[in-house]
Amino acid sequence: MIFDQFIYLWISFNGSYESIYYQDKHLTGRNRDSNGRSPAELTLVLNAVKFCYRKNPEFHSAVRKLLISPEVKFFSEPDSSDDYDGFRVLDVYDSNSSLNHSAKEVLRNSANSDLDRIRAMAALLYRVRCNLFHGKKGPKSKRDVEIIRKSIKPLSVIAASAMEMVYD
Repeated sequence: MIFDQFIYLWISFNGSYESIYYQDKHLTGRNRDSNGRSPAELTLVLNAVKFCYRKNPEFHSAVRKLLISPEVKFFSEPDSSDDYDGFRVLDVYDSNSSLNHSAKEVLRNSANSDLDRIRAMAALLYRVRCNLFHGKKGPKSKRDVEIIRKSIKPLSVIAASAMEMVYD
């Protein structure tokens, strides 16, 4: 089932992005904020993508191909069903980013760097994950199935790079 595939990929990616965060002092400067809290999960995700992009030249070419794929275009295209059943998957981005636009806008604009665009895609995948893990998304909705199906390829590329950085 496509939902299981997404969940397995995300769980694998989860272990990798947490490991990357705690190993890479350049990304964080420190492991906890001034109140002793760990960073938000979205920050971990975006930092891992940035780390992979910085350290893995093969990830660059994979990202370049991915950014022109139908799966990524699906997430960047204007769509009247963006807020289908409260599923606002296309409107979140890292609040700490200098790019003060939605992830969807960042992803759509090819003038943005590949790094910013793949981080925007990662933010969208994180939203998909949150809606799937904590929301009411499931195989009964054709739109939910389509969103999960279109998420597999970008998540596979990002997760594979992150796992390679941690386990190789």
